[in-house]
This record gives sequence, structure tokens and C-alpha cells, in this order.
Amino acid sequence: MGHGTPDNMNWAGLLQNLLLLVHLRQIICGSVWFSVPEEQEPGTLAGSLSKHFPPPYQLLTQEYLWMDKNTGNFYTTEQKMDREALCPEETKAEECIILHNAIVRPSGDLIQFPVIIQDINDNAPHFENSEIHLRVSEDVTVGTSFLLDDQAQDRDAGLNGELKYHLEDTDGFFSLKIDKDGPFIVLVVQAALDREIQDHYQMALVATDCGADPLSATATLIVTVTDVNDNCPSFSSDSPRSVTIPGDSPKNMLIAQVRAEDPDTGPNAAIVYSLSPKVSERAKKLFSLDSLTGHIRLTQDLQSDNSEELVLKVLASGHHCPPADTQVTVSVLPKANQELTIKIGFIAEHQNQTMVLPENQPPTVLAVLELEGDSSFKGSSLAIEGEVPFTLSPQNGKYLLSTSKPLDYEMKREHHISVVVHGRPGEASVIIPSRHVIRVLVADVNDNAPQFLQSRYQLEVGENNQPGIPLLQVSASDADSGHNGRVTYSLDKHTSTIFNIDSVTGQLTVSASLDREKQGIHNLTVFAQDSGSPPLESVTTVSIHVLDQNDNAPVFLTPHFIFFIPENVPPFAQVGRVGVTDPDEGENGNTELHVVNSSGPFVVDNTQGTLRTTTDLDRETEDRYELYLLASDHGHPVALTSTARVTIFVEDINDNQPKVILPSSNSSCLTVSPSAIAGTMVTKIYAIDEDSGMNSEITYTAVAPELVQNSSPFQVDSRKRVEIDIRGPKTSCAYHQRTSCSVSSSSQTNLSPERILPDMGCYDCCMRCLGGVPYCSLVATLLCFSGIALFCGCGHQALTETERLIETYFARNLQDYITLAYIIQYFQYVIYGLASFFFLYCIVLLAEGFYTTSVAKQTFGEFRSTMCGRCLSSSFIVMTYVLAVLWLLVFAFSALPVYFFYNMDATCHTIDVLTETPASINQLCVDARQYGLLPWNAVPGKACGMTLSNVCKTREYRMTYDLYIAAFAGAGITLLALVHCSLHLAVNQAYLRKLRHRAKEERRGYNLYGRLQRDRGGMLCSPYPASTSDIS
Repeated sequence: MGHGTPDNMNWAGLLQNLLLLVHLRQIICGSVWFSVPEEQEPGTLAGSLSKHFPPPYQLLTQEYLWMDKNTGNFYTTEQKMDREALCPEETKAEECIILHNAIVRPSGDLIQFPVIIQDINDNAPHFENSEIHLRVSEDVTVGTSFLLDDQAQDRDAGLNGELKYHLEDTDGFFSLKIDKDGPFIVLVVQAALDREIQDHYQMALVATDCGADPLSATATLIVTVTDVNDNCPSFSSDSPRSVTIPGDSPKNMLIAQVRAEDPDTGPNAAIVYSLSPKVSERAKKLFSLDSLTGHIRLTQDLQSDNSEELVLKVLASGHHCPPADTQVTVSVLPKANQELTIKIGFIAEHQNQTMVLPENQPPTVLAVLELEGDSSFKGSSLAIEGEVPFTLSPQNGKYLLSTSKPLDYEMKREHHISVVVHGRPGEASVIIPSRHVIRVLVADVNDNAPQFLQSRYQLEVGENNQPGIPLLQVSASDADSGHNGRVTYSLDKHTSTIFNIDSVTGQLTVSASLDREKQGIHNLTVFAQDSGSPPLESVTTVSIHVLDQNDNAPVFLTPHFIFFIPENVPPFAQVGRVGVTDPDEGENGNTELHVVNSSGPFVVDNTQGTLRTTTDLDRETEDRYELYLLASDHGHPVALTSTARVTIFVEDINDNQPKVILPSSNSSCLTVSPSAIAGTMVTKIYAIDEDSGMNSEITYTAVAPELVQNSSPFQVDSRKRVEIDIRGPKTSCAYHQRTSCSVSSSSQTNLSPERILPDMGCYDCCMRCLGGVPYCSLVATLLCFSGIALFCGCGHQALTETERLIETYFARNLQDYITLAYIIQYFQYVIYGLASFFFLYCIVLLAEGFYTTSVAKQTFGEFRSTMCGRCLSSSFIVMTYVLAVLWLLVFAFSALPVYFFYNMDATCHTIDVLTETPASINQLCVDARQYGLLPWNAVPGKACGMTLSNVCKTREYRMTYDLYIAAFAGAGITLLALVHCSLHLAVNQAYLRKLRHRAKEERRGYNLYGRLQRDRGGMLCSPYPASTSDIS
């Protein structure tokens, strides 16, 4: 059993753990163990100790796992667990285990529990060599087996590491057989081989693992067919059969060259030429034969005056083969006789009687041929022997040698033109040469485009693959030779940059992880181009189908659903439709809803995606329900979930009758004094209705009894919208009330009745009261309340989420962020104080607003301003101004975290849109240490590349960012409220000073008028109204 140990554990951490163990009372090593798949994303739940031990907890090492000290849940960190890296020495059959230690407080027990790292199919098979070479003799029998030494390796374990093999592009000559006794690959010959027909075979050996999402690797298997001596030499058709030489030819003159061919290669193709023993002695004396080249030469100078013919029988011998023979007749002309010769004037490119002509040329003149001799040969002519793509055209006594059709290099690379003479010699002593051979070599041109082995390739790849894995190897062949046949591969320029192809081998790879939700099918256009001039190319299509994985949790259309439903609806009534989507496909995208953490009368109808009631609802019992919905998919191996909040408001219907509270009896008798005047209050009636809104508004009507002929002596102002049922003053009186209202009344005593303003209704009273409301103070108070609530609530939660983000993604050890945690806790205490202070201060501000406006004047009929009141107003002005200045600093400070998260969000956006290589993306980082959030030795302290991008996509990050923005907005609203309050307090203070000065002027004028009236005997009319104001 393997035990992984973190590689970077330093001596300081080890010493700290040893000292901690000294103080522990006991070590618990029970049957607690956990297992977690490797390569999990940061924040994945790996297990929980809460089922085995009580909280709180502390995990000693947090390199691969971190623990919530309150819940006991431990999660994966940014440092992913790679099973193959943690347990490199273990065999595939053994488990990879990492031992972790945790402390259970307050008992101080040490828990040691193993975490088994489960293998996932994250390693593709790989061959050590991209090409596997094997040599097979051409005479091997069908069914012969050959062991392949080069096998693929897979670092995964279990089925993920078991491999199976198959061949592609075999053309039926070979097959694979897997040895059951061991992991051996055997190549079996299925058809007879012939090296002379095909000297090598190129196939694709594909190794595929047995994982749920299988990965594969491909190596090129090249089988070279070795030669055996299964062919014997034979003379070619262009070997000379007869030769004419002059009688005075010199020694060592080349008479002819015989040529034999052997399809074999190497030593098996060696040919030895010799003269047959039956050749005449004169021929052996005159001619010699080179055993290697087949050259026939004169061994001495000829001085012959007579014509003669010598027959040479030439033998071609091979290794373990019977010799082949050919016959060459040498005609010797007398010295005195004329010889008819063929003169050739070459037009095409030539060298040593050999012409070179490019293929695919239209009919072209190659040479001009002419017969030379005396007049006795005027009747002779030239002709081409055999079927060749050449013609002779006579023109003005000469012959034009030209091609009859375009030549094809791929069909035949060399032609031999045998020109013969037909005619009657004028003299018997003159000999006509039989033939002349002209050699034509065909030069290759780039006339063949590369051809793919398949017109279309298809493969399947699971999403979230490892970058850089090989996908497929395409292959194309070109019938041309040299540079014209050299093939290079490329992708269409519009193809996504995440795909790459090796220009030489045609190996297609993917440089990034594929996401099926972004693109399920990738159609790639692959070009194969030769190196000719101009180059030719062909095209094939590669279709890559991305297989789905359960990597997306269900997503609600909104995180908070709000529904309204009337009360008293029947059971199973529809409350509302809950929208949830999952971008995965198949079972991974099928979602199911459940109600969690709620005992409310609701159930989810998954067939229609609706929320329904289970019983009748009564608004008077419960007018609001809060519940949470859990959406879970059917993915494997782990189902993903998400939650949404649902608020249901029960709407009222008029299902409750009003209840009279006062008077307590339905038959109350009241007495009214005969001296009561109109407007005298009789009694007060109070009734309630448990409904709400319009359904709870109550009206009162005064109704006279049926026995009374005259109308009721009681009446109510109709604008008050009340009805009162009254029986006369000497009988019982019944009242029915639908809203609270008071009616003037008096007892039988001789007290004077209370007067009611006869011409002021409820509307006038309301307008009179509303006219005295301090709107400026009310607006400032509401702004201050909302701003400070937004700042304190969002700021407090944002600080909590910040500590969680730092702990999860930027710091592994508690010592790295303990100082930050204390600072955050201190700021949260400051927030508690700010919330309490401003709550009280806003109430005082509202009271001050009522004090400094016209409410007092509307209530008492006069305006009173005292020295104490003016001093209090001045104090509030100064205090509010100082608070506004101090709060300006708070507003500026609250912008700092918004700036930090803005930079982090901008960096994540750059990573998402960047089209460069992953190496350059990893250089984009956010370092919490440079902002002073963590010490410089904190590990890791920063997040880079795709890790940073994944952090920005988490719910915790988005919520923290939004909370800081909301807190910043709350600080701004609070600052606006303080400035607004300072302004209106200053305006009110100025208004008070103005009224004070005006009152002084009025009093001074009134005093002056009094003195004048006393002086003139009281004959003056006062220009000032009487006033009881006490103006200080």
C-alpha cells in the first residue's frame, strides 16, 4: 500500500507538529478513512469528520486539503492531487494513500486518517518510439507470428491502465494477436509477401485504454520485406542481337553491351557475364567480354579484306540460378567496302546518346536522323522497331524522331528506341547496319497531388481532456518522386488555434481542454501539400465529436423566485413555474427538483417543473413562506446540485367578517344630555377585520330603528366613510363599524361639550398635518438608514467572504492569514458600532427635523424659538458636518477592495479572451501579497492562468465582488445623506434667525404703538395683531 507524503514539508513545520504532539493527550487511529478522485477542482468536498468526531477541528497540513474548523468538512486546495506524481513508485494494483492529521478541540485529540487517491483516466497511453520497425522475409509462410517489443505504457491504474491494440491500414496482409499469458503483442502474417511487388508496409498501431472515456495513442508500424533469391537473371529486350563493324576497327573498340536483369536485390541480384564454351576459337581470339558490365570489345586491331560473321553466345549467371543466354552476331565489313551509317542530330537535351524528356509534354521533335552512304543506298529507309510512343517522319530525305503521345514517368521511366534500316544495297559487298538504339529518360514533373488514405476522418474525444494529447494521425501519399513526392501537412487558417498538426508526420494534437458546452463538434480541414513547383495539394476533413462529461451544475433562471398565490386555493394548485437548465446532455443534463429545509405545504411537480401546494393556505395563519429548492442532475459518477431561494406570498381574499371590540356588547345603552349641542361626542366605537388591504377597510353607518318614524338625530360626515347604526337616546344603540374612527361624546354631567370643527373633514386634517412634515429631514433620515444598512450589512458579509477566499485559494496555512483574520474581525466590530451609532443618530436627526419645522406652529398656533433650541440646532449642524468629513474618509477607504476586485476581474477577462499559448496565459497572475493582504512568505500567495480564471467563476468570488460594490454604494448614500442633512439644518437655522429678528421688530413696533395710544387717549387702531409669542 502506497503512502504519499507532501514533498515541500519543511523542518519548521515538522518541528511545530512534534511540539504539538507533546501536548496532545491521545492519538486516535480508528477506522476513519476517506477517498477522493485525483485532479479535482479546488473547493471540491472530499469528506467530513463531523460524523465521527465533534467540532471544532484543525487540520495540521493543508497542502492538498483544507478543513472548515466548524463543520469538519475538508475540501481540495489549489494544489491538485496527482496520483501518478504522489505515488510514482507504486504498482498499478496498489492504492495511493496520503495520511492526514487533525486536532479535535477542545479535547486536544489527534486524529490520523488516510485519504485514498482514486485514479481517473487522465493519462493517455504513449509509445516510447513513434515508429516501430520490423523486418520480415518475403518467403515467410502465412500464419507466422512476430513478437513486437515496443509496447505502449499507461500510468493510470485498473481499467484506466489496461490497454488493447488494433491495426489500421493493413490491407489484409497482417493482423494482431494478443498473448493471453502475458502482455505481449504478436504480429501475424495473413497473406503471402512478395518483395518485388511491395517492399514495405506502413500501418498504424493504435493502443486504447479501457477507461470510461478511453484515451488512445498511435505509433507507425513499418514492416520491411527482406529479399530472398527467388528470381534468376534474364536478358532485357533492348540487348543487341547483331552488330556491324568495319574491317579496320582498332583494338579495345567497344562492339556492344549486353544487359541482363535480376528483380532481386543485393547479393541475390549479382550477375556474372561469360562466353559460352561453344563460341568459336576465332571469336574468342578477336573479342573479350567484361564479366561485370557485359561490354564486348576487340582484343586486337582488325585488318580484314573479307566480310565475315562471328556468333557470340553470352551467358548471364546468378547466385544458385541456371544461366540465361543471348546471341550476338558480329558482322565484319571489308575495308574497301562502303558502310551505310545513321547520322543523328539531337534536338532534345542529351548526353552520351541518351536524351532526357520531361513527362506530360505534348508531341515533341527529339532528333533528326539521316542515312549516309553512296548513291547505291538511295532506296533505303528508316523505321522504328517495336511498339513505342515514338514516330519517324520522313521529310526532305531526312527523318524527324518525335513522341507520339505524352510520356508518363509513373508508368515507365526509361524508353529504348530501336531504329532499323530497310532497303536494297547497290553492291553486294556493301552491308547495311541492322539497327541503332536510342535511349530516352523520362524526367519527373509534379503532376500528382497527394492522396489521403481516407476522404474523411472521424473520432470522439471526451471534454476536459489533458492539453497536448494526440488525437489522430492522418496520412497521404504522392506518386511523384523526390521533392515532388515529399508531403507536408497543415490545417486551414480558420481552424481554431487549439488544434495543431505535425507538418511531417501528420499527427493531430489538441493544445487545450475541450468544452462540449461551447462547441460539441469540431470540423477541421487538413491540407496535404507536396514540395513541387508549383505545389499541389489535397484536402480531407476531420470531424471531432466532443463527448459530454458532467461538469456543469444545474442553473436556475434566477437565484430568488417570488410567487403570489391567493389563500384558500384547493390542494395541488400551481404556485409557479421554476426554470432550471443544465448545459450538459443526456443524463448529465436531466434535472430533478426537491424542496429542502422546509416544512411548508409545497411539493415540486418535476414533470412540468412547477411548484404546487399540498394543503389549503390561510393568509391569516401564515402570509409568507420561505423555502429552498435543490436542483440535481443525473450525472455520473457524481451528480451536481445547485439551490435557489423561493419566497411565496399568500394573497388575501375577503373571508373574515369584522369584529367589534368596543363596545364589548352588541347591545350597549348610552345616555345623552338634553342640553347636548350639535357636535357633542357620544361614544367611541372600535372594530377590527383580520383581512388586509381593501378587505380590512371598515365603514360605519348610523341607522335609525324601524319603530322610529323620524330620522336619526345623529349624523356623521360622509367624507369620513363611516356608518353607525344608532337607536334613540333612551333605547339601546347598536353599532356596526368597518374601520377605526372616533365620534365625539359626553357624559350626563354638567361639563361643557367638546367642540368639533364643523368645517374641517378628514381630508383637510390630513393635508394640514402633511403640510407640517419635515420632508428634508425625512429624506435625509431614509437615505442615512438605507445607506448605513447597505454599507454595514454588505461590508460585514464581504469581509467574511474575503477571509474565505484568501483561506481557500491564496493561503494554505493558518499562520499565513491569521493577521488578516484579526484585522477583518476588528473591522467587523467597527461595523457593529457604526450601525448602532447611526441608528440612534438618524432617529435624533428626524426628531430635530420635526422640532425645527412648522409642526410646532401648526400644533400650538404659534411659533416658539428659544435660546436652547437654537443652540441645539447649531450643535447638530457642527456635528453633522464633522461626521460628513469623517465619513468621506470611510467612503474613500471602501473603494480600495472594489479597486482590488476590479483589477482581478479585468485579469480574468484577459485570460478568457486571450488567444496565445497556455504558457503566456500562466504569466497573468493576481498576487494578494503585493496588496499587503498576506506576508511575502505566504504560499501560494497568488493565483495564475486558468486557476485564476476558475476562481473568478466561483460563486464566492462573484458574491464578494458584488457585496463590496454594494458596500461602496451604501457609503456613498450615507455621505449624501449627511451632506443633505447639513444643508437643510443650516437653512432651518437661518430661517429661525430671520423669524427671531422679525418678531423683535414686531414687538418693538407694538411697544411704540402702546406708548402713542396712552399719550393720545387710546384713539389709535393697532396695525399689529395681538401676539402671545415668547421670543427670546
